[in-house]
Amino acid sequence: MKVSKLKFNYNFSFLFLWMMILTIPLSLLFKVNVIGIEFSISYIFLALFILVSILSYFFIIHFDFSIFRKKVFLGFILSFLMFSLNSLYNGIEIKYFLFLTTFLASIVTGFLYSEQIQKYFQKQFKGITYVLVLIGLILYYFNIPLFDFESAGSKLYFTNSFGYYRLSSIFLNPNSFAYFLLLYFSIYLYSKKKTIENIMMLFVLLAFILTESRSALSGFLLALIIFNYQYFKQKILLFKLSIFGLLFGFVFLLTFTSDSLLVEYDIRFTKFSIALQYIFESLNYFLLGIPPGIPIEKNGISFSDNMFLYLMLKMGIIPFILFVYGYFYSIFKASKILFKTKNIALKPYALFLVATLPPMFFSNLLLFSPVYILIGLAIGVLEKGVRYEKSINP
Repeated sequence: MKVSKLKFNYNFSFLFLWMMILTIPLSLLFKVNVIGIEFSISYIFLALFILVSILSYFFIIHFDFSIFRKKVFLGFILSFLMFSLNSLYNGIEIKYFLFLTTFLASIVTGFLYSEQIQKYFQKQFKGITYVLVLIGLILYYFNIPLFDFESAGSKLYFTNSFGYYRLSSIFLNPNSFAYFLLLYFSIYLYSKKKTIENIMMLFVLLAFILTESRSALSGFLLALIIFNYQYFKQKILLFKLSIFGLLFGFVFLLTFTSDSLLVEYDIRFTKFSIALQYIFESLNYFLLGIPPGIPIEKNGISFSDNMFLYLMLKMGIIPFILFVYGYFYSIFKASKILFKTKNIALKPYALFLVATLPPMFFSNLLLFSPVYILIGLAIGVLEKGVRYEKSINP
């Protein structure tokens, strides 16, 4: 195997991933229509990214089918199959089929990444992050909205107390961009720090703050606590910085939230109550999920802001349990890597996966593209790493 050939092929595949991200705003202008189904052009680049990644591995190294025997993948694939069976009765909802198939494909893609490929990915990921942060800061400074108001919320939701639109770069939703940046912070914490990278990190941190995503902030603080817990005996300064981070987060919430904070949480819990009412309203909803076209709302309030309840509503109980099994099995693996292994190469992906857990309870995290693709890649990378560690440490 020639390293240069491997690097060229994977850099080529990463190009499609970055093109997927850069073409996200085009969905505001037009969408591709295939047999009556509309979708963003960015999904074409996503498909090319996955296809080229898998083919590159197949032709340059060899295809590894062991992923299909992994418990985590079996949980997700069985969930998908059961959801497909339920859809034969309820009706097919293309949006969720697209989500599940690309999510599964991203897990397989991540599983094929060797440590060398992971380094290529991290280097390019940091570069594209800097570009997106620069775009985001420019849009924020000139107060230019780049949002999907039809599906994501009103102008009031995207406006902060200073009259500026929350920073979202080109992601159409500030929360989505904030979740994306969680992977950058995870990579940064475990990388060798250079002066220029430390400076750039400050700009990324500024962009993250300006997204004003409280759910992402909860994940960020959890990441800091976990990272510093491992090292505070040797580096007490980092532990003190994590305490500063907690205080900073508290001030952040006080500064960027309005007097209606408690009311907002009342509404959020009202939304949770609506979801539970739908789940237990009928046996069909409980077993098979809610059919497409039925709005999940009551008294003018639509349900959102909890990924687990959302999956339960859409999938039905059995596919939901299988999906949650796969997800928390991955979280367990990630926690084990963070606290019980010394493999630094895997820790950024493990930290990112754990950091996305809090937002799962307060947002529809997995419906944000490309965030769910990054989560799938992380799950696959961790599975590959755990298998490798077992082979050298039986």
